[in-house]
Amino acid sequence: MRVTPKGTKSFVLLYRSGGRQRRLTIGRYPTLSLSDARRKAQEALRDAALGGESLNNVTPSDVYFGRDKAILQQRERIKRKTLETRRLHHNQRAA
Repeated sequence: MRVTPKGTKSFVLLYRSGGRQRRLTIGRYPTLSLSDARRKAQEALRDAALGGESLNNVTPSDVYFGRDKAILQQRERIKRKTLETRRLHHNQRAA
């Protein structure tokens, strides 16, 4: 749990990945329950152990200023476009 000077409470996960210290903001309290935060933290640790960073990783300032949802939506659009491009290239090579 991280509490800002203004009193905003957020669930934060500190872990190491690739030899570097990482901090993942999971969500704000009370919007996110403790049990949900723990579940998301376990998922993030599993993803990090498998070698992948989560696309849901946003900075604490993004969460604080409310930019997290817009960032996640943009990443999802990029992900869909990337997959679409890869499929197109694959289909062109296969033809």
